[in-house]
Amino acid sequence: AQSGFIEIARSNFALNDVETRIQLIHAMVGSSSGVFSQKESRESSSHWINDPPEVSMDKLLSGFLYGYQPMVHLLKIDIEGSEFDLFTNHMDWMDKVLHISMEVHPEFGDVTVLRDRIEKVGFECNVLPSWRESGIPKLYPGFLFASRIS
Repeated sequence: AQSGFIEIARSNFALNDVETRIQLIHAMVGSSSGVFSQKESRESSSHWINDPPEVSMDKLLSGFLYGYQPMVHLLKIDIEGSEFDLFTNHMDWMDKVLHISMEVHPEFGDVTVLRDRIEKVGFECNVLPSWRESGIPKLYPGFLFASRIS
């Protein structure tokens, strides 16, 4: 979401000779929760230049899925607390995903509720805390790994 990172990312793509295989999309999903949900947080962040367009996960994925690639095999989610908004409503897009690897930020929502929502639509979840905690993350970012079972 931070447009100040766009040129840095493109330089890294070129350095690694992958710029023709990567499509960078400046957008936000799940924008009503998380670090960047508040205007003052966006404006005080290190690389925020302008607000990106909001996009639904369904629309985002539809740009990458077509006949020979009907499923996302691994979706990595690191959206700084916006995961709680992303998994609140309109989760039809999850029918197109096999596995999820996600950083979770407990300061923006209940990780147990997030896990339950994902399990309810046919995934098995494993939640790992940060190295500072045990059990379900409560204070520090942890990780949620999910795999489709139905």
